[in-house]
Amino acid sequence: MLMSTSNITCLVDHPISLVVREELRELNVSTSHSLSLFILDSHTMLSFPKDTYGGHILENAPVGTPVTLSEQIRPTNDSTRKLKYEIIGGDGKSFFHVISNSSENGMVQLLATKEMDRESKKEYHLIVKAYDLLGVDSAITKFIITVDDENDNNPLFEQNLYRWAIPTNTTRFSSVGQVHATDADGDHVSYRLVTKNPTFVIVPQTGEVLLISTPLDQSYQLEVTAHDVRKPTRFASQPATILIEVGSPEYLESMLAQSENDEGVVVVILDEDESDSDTEFDGEEYGRQRGPAYHRISKRRVTRAVRPTLRKEFTEAEGQPEGRVIFMLTKDEEYETFKIREENPWVTVEPSGAVRVKKRWDYEELGPEKTIDFWVTITNAGVPTGK
Repeated sequence: MLMSTSNITCLVDHPISLVVREELRELNVSTSHSLSLFILDSHTMLSFPKDTYGGHILENAPVGTPVTLSEQIRPTNDSTRKLKYEIIGGDGKSFFHVISNSSENGMVQLLATKEMDRESKKEYHLIVKAYDLLGVDSAITKFIITVDDENDNNPLFEQNLYRWAIPTNTTRFSSVGQVHATDADGDHVSYRLVTKNPTFVIVPQTGEVLLISTPLDQSYQLEVTAHDVRKPTRFASQPATILIEVGSPEYLESMLAQSENDEGVVVVILDEDESDSDTEFDGEEYGRQRGPAYHRISKRRVTRAVRPTLRKEFTEAEGQPEGRVIFMLTKDEEYETFKIREENPWVTVEPSGAVRVKKRWDYEELGPEKTIDFWVTITNAGVPTGK
């Protein structure tokens, strides 16, 4: 224990060196220890005015971005005193770096060393130490850094495909079902049909699908997209598909039982152009991500499966020569033939599966998504006799 024996005010800011001698008389041994002694004035010792300070930084801000602090912070009023700062603890120690801002009279400045993701962590707590150049005088305070949200996430549907069934005598304005999408930014999500439908509407605020006119005894296919209620608006990267079966209770019960035993999506179809309504055939269909949002398919005693969406990327130059085959659709069976479901201004589809440029592609004329979307019906023409 070292104690003063007189007034030591004259020694303030004048470090002294002491030699302390330790003797062990029993062993007749003595040891000397050197001691550097610094006398500080209690009125001018380092201290932060507050125990805790706050700050903000925008998520995804570049590395090196300064944290916006709630106020300018310096643990002493003596602006001529040189200070250093160090982050000595807290859950954000590896995410931030602290320096003395020389342009602001040595004020504390926190810099980001990594890009922040609010969805992973919204707040960081730091313990910062200030000390003089000798490392003798020091003070500690706490910083709470809040990560401000940036709209950097698209809404995401909980399901890519919704399948519902309703009786033919369902009353108008009845709820058919509800879709749901979530936004990782925590924004409210609004819904809308990709293409307007005369039989069904969707409530933007809730995703509830309502019947607005008497339905036909058939199947309906809708596509719905979602966007957050924020500026700038972000849309779901992929719309959800809704299949609605309309029919008698007995028919719907058999359809649902059939679909539960099938790995794929079961839809009953009818080709109204055929004269023989009892002729059966196998049909499959696949289309681009943003194909037609509404199709009517009357019932028939066969099943249809929906193949996964096929996506391909091309440059504008690749679609310049009219009549050029840009890719071939793949056949699962030898006798399959292809037919585009609805006329498309940009491409045609041949029975062999060749997709050709119909009109020279113009990037500026394409929609905001810059995609060419179409549905293709694939029909198995049959097998030769004896097979």
